[in-house]
Amino acid sequence: MTGSVPPPPEPDKSDSSDSSDSERSSTESDADTIPIKSPRPRTKPIGKRHNTRLNPLSENETYKERADPLHNFGADFLALEPESDHDSDSVETKRAKRIARREFRAKLNLLKYQQSFIKNEPPFIYNGEANATTFKKWVREVRDWKDRARLTTSQSLRLLGKYLGGQAYRFFERDVLDLQKDYSMTEFFEQLFDYVFPPDFRMQQRQRFLECKQEQRHTVRDYLRRLRDLADTAGDVNEREIVRQFWMNCKPYLKASLVDKGYEPNTVSLETIEKKALRTERA
Repeated sequence: MTGSVPPPPEPDKSDSSDSSDSERSSTESDADTIPIKSPRPRTKPIGKRHNTRLNPLSENETYKERADPLHNFGADFLALEPESDHDSDSVETKRAKRIARREFRAKLNLLKYQQSFIKNEPPFIYNGEANATTFKKWVREVRDWKDRARLTTSQSLRLLGKYLGGQAYRFFERDVLDLQKDYSMTEFFEQLFDYVFPPDFRMQQRQRFLECKQEQRHTVRDYLRRLRDLADTAGDVNEREIVRQFWMNCKPYLKASLVDKGYEPNTVSLETIEKKALRTERA
């Protein structure tokens, strides 16, 4: 007699359900306790061209360092390098990118030219001395340096902090770095002059201009140079006033010669009076 094989026992559905719920609960609990890190955005690497100095002033950074941009001159421009073509670009897009790259290369060549001149015979450091001759010499060197390096006004103002010290640098720090005033070069020089020189300095220079006479040892060039220097520092003296001052206070024989030639101080130009006086002096 063949015995019948009993059927296998059915799994306990309650146990399976409990186990499944337990696993789900454990997974949810782990998900709650393990922080999920969001992927970091991928940026286009630009290597050495990356400009870290465009960030706001940090705790460890001083304005003196921010005002020394020789190490990062042009970095903001290099960070804008046009991207290359892609297969998916349209013909018009590729054309626009070619033009952008051409313009970028032209500007890059100018930047290289500028960088080669930035440290080439720069202006001396002006510390804010109330000396008109020193100030004028510094202004002249800054203008020449700006022209040689083909710098814009904005670029020049950013770099000027490198060539200022003492009281003059304090003005630069206040007006250019802190207040970020939009100066032209002439406005910057005028405001710096008013900051470092005494309030009555221009009045004193005007008085010296009115009292300035041609001494026996002074040539025509010496006297005119002295008048021009005083006129520049007085601030509000025009060419006509220089002509009148020369006419009234030059050596008598020079004045007599000008009168004989029919010239008058209210009509003759400064260039003409200089030429005629030099010719009379050499005769």
